[in-house]
Amino acid sequence: MKWIFRLLTILSLCVALAIPFFIKGKGGDAMWSLPFLRDQNTPTLIQLDKRLPEEEVVREVFKWKDSNGVWQYSDEPPPEGTAVSTLSVSNKANIIQATKIPKDDPTTGEGQPLDISADAKKTLEEAADEDVLSLDRALNIMEEAKAVRELMNARNQQLKEVAGGD
Repeated sequence: MKWIFRLLTILSLCVALAIPFFIKGKGGDAMWSLPFLRDQNTPTLIQLDKRLPEEEVVREVFKWKDSNGVWQYSDEPPPEGTAVSTLSVSNKANIIQATKIPKDDPTTGEGQPLDISADAKKTLEEAADEDVLSLDRALNIMEEAKAVRELMNARNQQLKEVAGGD
């Protein structure tokens, strides 16, 4: 008996929610309606391309390091006495210049050695040999995670050195 009551309750709620879609309002249209894609004013890529400016605009951007050692970028020049470099930015160019990375050592096929501990190297080598997650490996997963974190920190430090960061 309870399931009949529940079924009738759900059915009556559905009917109550559907009625405004079929009842005509003052304007002769349905009181509620679902939005259709043709009603939306979402621009396409072709329409967006037509809105872009046609002429090239080149702006000067100033780059300098502040007293805290943080790089600052601005279209306004920095205070006098600050070493500054000027960058030209065009609205037609969508290119970020890549950082030069030192080439790998051709004799070993590897790049610069990373500064990680011997324990971390051993843990990573052992983990690379295993394909299946065994009970022993599951118990040592935290050690593997710590070794990976140490490896990533060493790689980040190496990237900072290559990019000229502090």
